[in-house]
Amino acid sequence: MNFFSNLLTEQGLKKMLSVAGGSLALTLSLFYLMQALIAVGDIELGDKAIRIADVTMPERDLELIQDIERPKEEEPPPETMPPEFDMTPPADLENAAPRPKFDFKGKRSGVFADGSYVPI
Repeated sequence: MNFFSNLLTEQGLKKMLSVAGGSLALTLSLFYLMQALIAVGDIELGDKAIRIADVTMPERDLELIQDIERPKEEEPPPETMPPEFDMTPPADLENAAPRPKFDFKGKRSGVFADGSYVPI
């Protein structure tokens, strides 16, 4: 409600009219600019148009890669096997998975279940 009450004041009306006038001026200027650009595109090119010459590269002899002396590649170091280590688990390690606790003692009135009505 505050927005509409601000529009009814004298300052609000001046602001609204200035924004509407500016947007109308921008819309009309863009419309006529687009019309002018479309009209410029319809001009046919005559014989006096600028012609661009084709540019070609001169023929050159390519050097063969085999002619260039390359340094000898160093041999990679021999692959070493990773050290072997004992993978037996400790004897005192318990292999039982943790069990969840289901001793919930809270209020059950706030919990929604399948098919229950949820207020929106």
